[in-house]
Amino acid sequence: MIRVHSGPEMILQLFVDWCKENQVNITYIEQGKPNQNAFIERFNCSNRTEVLEPHLFNELSQIRELSWARMMN
Repeated sequence: MIRVHSGPEMILQLFVDWCKENQVNITYIEQGKPNQNAFIERFNCSNRTEVLEPHLFNELSQIRELSWARMMN
C-alpha cells in the first residue's frame, strides 16, 4: 500500500497504472489532513536529500540497499 495526498502528481495515470500492475493499493489521505501522512512525508524528504540526491545509481537494488542501511542506523 502507498499512502499519498491527492495532488495531481499522485493521480497521474502512469502512477495509477504502475500501482495496479505491481499490486500496490493507493490510499489517499483526507483533504486538509496532512497529519495522516506526517511520518512518511518526513521520511521521503530526508531520504530524498540524504540518499537519493547525493548519489548516482545504476540499479534499483543499489537504492534499496542504501535506503535499508540508512533505516537501520
